[in-house]
Amino acid sequence: MAGVQNAVADDVDGDGEEEEEEEVNGRQFRKPITAEVGRVGGAARLVAAEVERTLRTRSRRDVFGVDAGAARLSRETRTTPPSPSLHRRSRTTDRFRRVFWGGFSVRRRVEEDGSANERLEKTTTAAEDEFKLVGSRRKRKTNIIRGSAENNLTIRAVKRLCHMHVYGLAVETSETDLKSYLVSCNVRDVSCERLQARRPNDYSSFKVSCELDDMDIMKDPNIWPKGTKINRFFFHNQQREKMK
Repeated sequence: MAGVQNAVADDVDGDGEEEEEEEVNGRQFRKPITAEVGRVGGAARLVAAEVERTLRTRSRRDVFGVDAGAARLSRETRTTPPSPSLHRRSRTTDRFRRVFWGGFSVRRRVEEDGSANERLEKTTTAAEDEFKLVGSRRKRKTNIIRGSAENNLTIRAVKRLCHMHVYGLAVETSETDLKSYLVSCNVRDVSCERLQARRPNDYSSFKVSCELDDMDIMKDPNIWPKGTKINRFFFHNQQREKMK
């Protein structure tokens, strides 16, 4: 069992009574000094206080292995710990501070001496070369090769048709009358279909189909009487009719 060391000290706790420091197995204890020691002269008391400081410094160096002055300085320069609302991994080990950077919640490591570890636990940025634009599937263009040669006797391309909506004609206008008029205007492969007008007692409406090359003739306002309206035919209910 380790020995016991005693040292004389002055009034440390400020209670008006001198105290004695006792060290047992590396642990220090304080107890009041007897009345005989308290009546020592002023010079002896100064010597005793100096001896006490020396023994205290040596005992701390022997027990903890560090200089007492350096330990006191490290305690004074230690940074203020984070608030209780911040996350702590342990009370005796490293602390973690939660910060917000770039819209992400990141835990940042803070050492005991207050220095921040710059290594973040979550990567919130990426190199510019890693970004890649993604296009919409609907807007992607496929490489289509279109033929440009003339038709021959062996193979022929199907005729491309355009569909126009003609309305505002007189109620007595028939499909035959409209087709004959368009043929006279050099429109090829014309077909006319009478539609149900919104006000059948006021005007008639037709769907006119012709070759795509003759669409410019169909759009010429000079071949149509005043008050007639022409636009592209829109198949609004095509998908609905297929589902039925």
